[in-house]
Amino acid sequence: MFLEWQGQSKIAKEYRLGSRQAIFRHARAMNLFSERTANSRGTLCAVIERGMTSGMKVTADVVVRAVIALSKLDAEGRTVEQFEQVNNHMRFLNDDRWTHGEMLRYAETGELPEWFDENSLDTGTGISKPN
Repeated sequence: MFLEWQGQSKIAKEYRLGSRQAIFRHARAMNLFSERTANSRGTLCAVIERGMTSGMKVTADVVVRAVIALSKLDAEGRTVEQFEQVNNHMRFLNDDRWTHGEMLRYAETGELPEWFDENSLDTGTGISKPN
């Protein structure tokens, strides 16, 4: 429970240990603080869970930030930045301006719709002509 960031008072009460100091001494003797610190996932999960219950004063912003932070941790609790790759071809094909006929024509012949402006494509924007 300590490694999962449960409160020392809660643990002491549940196991009838008298005070939270017993938990603190045990954790120090067993060198559990460093192991607990490595378990960031437990902390974030606790914040999210408490934020989802009505009795706690956790703002939506805190819950959202905890969810984002949790999504950036791998199975070992290490921070892993996830970068979204933008597929320009999919962005091009999902453009709202496409009509059904234009899509069929493009699929069959590769002919671009009239509204598509090749001159507006710039390598600096990250949008390139689909192949």
